Amino acid sequence: MTSNTASLVEKAVGANKILDPHDNQEYQVQGVIPDLVVSIDEERDISAVLLVASQNNLSVVPWGGGTHQFLGNIPSQVDIVLDLSKYNRVLDFQPADLTVTVESGITLSDLKTVVSSSDKLVPIESPAADKATIGGILATGRSGPLRYTYGLPKDWLIGSRVVSATGDVSKSGGKVVKNVTGYDLNKLYCGSLGTLGVISEATFKLAPHHPSSGVSIAGLDSLDIACGISSLLMSKVYSPQGIHILNNNGGVANYSLLLFFCGRVPAVLRRVRECANLLKENGIIVTEQLADDQANEMIEHINNMGHSDDTIPACEIKVNIMPDNFLDVWRQCETLLLESQLEFIGDPGFGTIRILSSTTGGTPDNVFIENVSALRQFVSERNGTVTIERCSSSIKEQVDVWGGTHPELSVMERVKKQFDPNGILNPCRFMGHL
Repeated sequence: MTSNTASLVEKAVGANKILDPHDNQEYQVQGVIPDLVVSIDEERDISAVLLVASQNNLSVVPWGGGTHQFLGNIPSQVDIVLDLSKYNRVLDFQPADLTVTVESGITLSDLKTVVSSSDKLVPIESPAADKATIGGILATGRSGPLRYTYGLPKDWLIGSRVVSATGDVSKSGGKVVKNVTGYDLNKLYCGSLGTLGVISEATFKLAPHHPSSGVSIAGLDSLDIACGISSLLMSKVYSPQGIHILNNNGGVANYSLLLFFCGRVPAVLRRVRECANLLKENGIIVTEQLADDQANEMIEHINNMGHSDDTIPACEIKVNIMPDNFLDVWRQCETLLLESQLEFIGDPGFGTIRILSSTTGGTPDNVFIENVSALRQFVSERNGTVTIERCSSSIKEQVDVWGGTHPELSVMERVKKQFDPNGILNPCRFMGHL
């Protein structure tokens, strides 16, 4: 970046919003250190920076809490980082209408605190909720253990404001729950990793606050039994709000079955009781039962596995498949990814499997890439996807972590060209190195 460009950015937003260059190291994106970091507290600053960037062909990376910057391919360049953490106000909260509008830099935990004051709930989950911002959660499509019931963050988004790559601001949706105005572009930006625009505001519909929580835990020796009982539980009217299966390396049982409950106290008690009875009828005993605060802590623990400071893995793979193929794909993962210290966290209801490794295990890069390629082939034949979310930079330099062979890639390329013709937003980080 030339000093002239830096002066243009400074002229656009003011010198006080450009961070000291000595702090740029803290904003590196997968090892690439930005030339300039701009602290944002107004939407017009986002527009001003993007206008300068588009006119000078400079790359821009939006940055919320920085909790998920490990996702995606290595960026081809990082000229400017937009730090949105101070862009964090609640703009409109209507408890009676079950809606809330916020700036994209607000953290999920702060948003939940605001709406809970009126006994409302924003049914969104994300690892590191105290740091992860709403804009980042939407851009990455993160979710948590209760997604089987509540779905993804995009399912609760009813309106948004987005700043384009050229600095123009557009609106989609509205601030009422029953909104059918125009094209639903909200969902286009969700999961796009900030490659189509910078989300500046978001409006969510809300749900009633659930005053009670519960977690039931059972140990199982067979994955077949774990998947079979999960399917049976999900077919019942008293099904849990979420089910997870974990493998136990060296544990008493080979697998742990975790059932998550939330809602009004009588409903939670009934679900817990009925599920325990069903498990008992099938020869499975609940070994641990948690309630309320302890249950919430366990749900948060599962949500943060692989993301808290003491559990960050060296490698993480995410598999998305149809629930009917969950068992076969899990077995194939165990067969191909042969390493004793792998942790598997599966959501049979939603169809996801996360595979974590605390070490590289000494597996050569070429062997790892071959194994993942074979797994991708197996999963793609069952209409699923395999994404490498964390791995060494040497592996990312050799592969597209998204897979790069998806049939919808040509459509994505055309959308990217339309929304970001100069390719300045998070360049090369998305599928197909878009």
